[in-house]
Amino acid sequence: MKQYDRLEMFESDETPESWLWCLHCERCYQLKDMREIKQHGETYQMCHYSDCNGDTVMDGWNWNEFRENRKDLPETPELGVVYPQYPA
Repeated sequence: MKQYDRLEMFESDETPESWLWCLHCERCYQLKDMREIKQHGETYQMCHYSDCNGDTVMDGWNWNEFRENRKDLPETPELGVVYPQYPA
C-alpha cells in the first residue's frame, strides 16, 4: 500500500481520494495523483502538475476547507482549472 506523507502528518479524515488545492499553482488534484520526485536520496511527494513545485504536505490544502468561505467554488473541482485564492 502506498504511503502518503500528508496522511501521516495530519490528523484528518482525508484519504487518497481527497481533493487538494495547491498554493503554488492554484489547481486541484486528488492526493492519489500526486507525483513523487527523488532527489539527493530523498523522495518528495509533489503537486500533480509537472510544471509546479508545490508539495502535498505544506502546499496542498484540503479542497473542502479551502472552499468553506467560497460558495462560488464547485463541490468537486476540475483537473487543470485554476481556482484563484483571491477572486478578482
